[in-house]
Amino acid sequence: MPIEIVATDFDGTIVENGVWPDLGRALPHAFRVLRRIKAAGIGLILLTNRSGEELAQAIAFCRAAGIEFDAINDDLPAAKAWNRSRKVYADLYVEDRAAGFPGPEKVWLWVEHRMENEGALAYQGTAGETRATGDR
Repeated sequence: MPIEIVATDFDGTIVENGVWPDLGRALPHAFRVLRRIKAAGIGLILLTNRSGEELAQAIAFCRAAGIEFDAINDDLPAAKAWNRSRKVYADLYVEDRAAGFPGPEKVWLWVEHRMENEGALAYQGTAGETRATGDR
């Protein structure tokens, strides 16, 4: 299944965890990979327990780093036409409390690698290296 929608948590996923309600430091590679996702035209949803002022701060923090979400704690408009569940629909969920979470230092490299291998993001090797489609 192609990756067309990514839903990501904020605390422990985009920023370090454990400083709630303050904003932690951005996790390694988070904003670089999120910008790649947006540039590829993939829908991006912020899926967080933050609300009110804490949510506004998280959105502003991401916006300052060049990230605009397509939806916040909600489905993208196309999914609203058929998704009647309370669970937001995405093809890939990035969540620090998920089983198999690779850890805060590696999560965005893992996301990037998976999306490159599945063809959702163009492969970016070193020194202009590219892969043939069959090499993903």
